Amino acid sequence: MDVDVDGICLDLKIPCKRPRVIINSRKPKNRVRFTLAHELGHILIPWHMGSIVDETDVDENCIDDYWQIENEANRFASELLMPEVWVKGQLQAASNPLVALYNVTEQAIVSVQAATIKIMNMLPEGQIIVQLDGGFVISSMRSPGTLASAPPVGTQVDSDAIFPWAYRWKLGMRGRRFVWWTFPADVPLPAIQTAKEWREILDQMLIDLAPPEIQQFKATLNGIIAFANGSVRKNRTEGAILSACLQRLHSNSTDNLYLEAFLAHDLFDEFIVARIRDFLN
Repeated sequence: MDVDVDGICLDLKIPCKRPRVIINSRKPKNRVRFTLAHELGHILIPWHMGSIVDETDVDENCIDDYWQIENEANRFASELLMPEVWVKGQLQAASNPLVALYNVTEQAIVSVQAATIKIMNMLPEGQIIVQLDGGFVISSMRSPGTLASAPPVGTQVDSDAIFPWAYRWKLGMRGRRFVWWTFPADVPLPAIQTAKEWREILDQMLIDLAPPEIQQFKATLNGIIAFANGSVRKNRTEGAILSACLQRLHSNSTDNLYLEAFLAHDLFDEFIVARIRDFLN
């Protein structure tokens, strides 16, 4: 094909006509394989009718009718090539999620992207993966419900510096470097006893940091922490709230130098302990 699409499905559910599938042979082998499974989904799903031009890269948040149909065909292809029960076995057998991702990619003969979407949508909240090229993010994804934001595509990240409290794995695969973080649901609170009120500690920190707009910075900070606290609706332990706060604070610090300095401040541990205990009291 001279056009940049993955495939075309013609004459779906047309009386007296046999469906026809055209696949773009210019695409990589693994993508062609996924597209074939995708087109089979169109043929078998009863309400997919007429002729459909396909792109298998689909925004799952899009509510347009066309993209909903494409999503359904993608989910069909994903389950056909990577059955959930089998993927669960790969996850249980592997030493870490990146090894499982590699095994699924190789054994199911699918793209890393397709395998990543499958695995991420199966895992609980608290997972982030990025694909890096020279330190720049080529792709990123997080599991549903994860509070931390995945680093945006095109940004440069130091994978050893961001999310320092999370479990981290690295793996080279198909010429790229992949990094995976798993955020603990419960992070032990620093062993600090303080009689100070959190507002007093915060004011001292702001004197040292001296942001240009102190009230605006305080409003931003309090909004981030309040959102994190509000997201912990069950099992409201100190450690669960701390995990939520760290995820949101570190995600927002990537483009806020004063927030980054706030996290590195000597009084941060004392502040966060006092703030979380105030929430629970």
